[in-house]
Order: sequence, then structure tokens, then C-alpha cells
Amino acid sequence: MEAEQAVLGGLMLDNNAWERVLDQVSDGDFYRHDHRLIFRAIAKLADQNMPIDVVTLSEQLDKEGQTSQVGGLGYLGELAKNTPSVANIKA
Repeated sequence: MEAEQAVLGGLMLDNNAWERVLDQVSDGDFYRHDHRLIFRAIAKLADQNMPIDVVTLSEQLDKEGQTSQVGGLGYLGELAKNTPSVANIKA
């Protein structure tokens, strides 16, 4: 689960990381359902050339009625806060 959290948090910290993981990671690679939902929301933001951060991600999940399913704004904030570096996001 920590690897999943690191990928999601890394994508929020470095929007350019999306280009590095796009061809290597899909929502099906995530074991946890909430992480799959978060990844899909990140993908939608990236497709729209929107910034990917806690606020925009929360708004996207709100639009889809999925905020409570992913642990709310608090969990999104924890993902970003607990990811110290995006250096290993491709790993």
C-alpha cells in the first residue's frame, strides 16, 4: 500500500511525473479501490491539462460523488504530506 500511496502522492507533488508513469501504471495496478478512484481522477485532470494537487483532485472527486469513498480531503492531504520525494515514482 505504501508504494501506491507514494505514486499518488508523487503525482500530486510533481505534475510532470504524470508523463513518466502514464505508459507504465494504470488504475488496475492499484490494489485498493480508493487508490484506483484517486488515480482515475488524476488521469482526468491530466487529460484536461489541469494542475494536479489536493484541491483540484478533491474538486474532481466531488464532481464524481467519490470524495467520501477515498477518505475525503484529509486523506488526499495525507498522501501529499507523507510523500517526501518523487525521485522513485517510476520504480
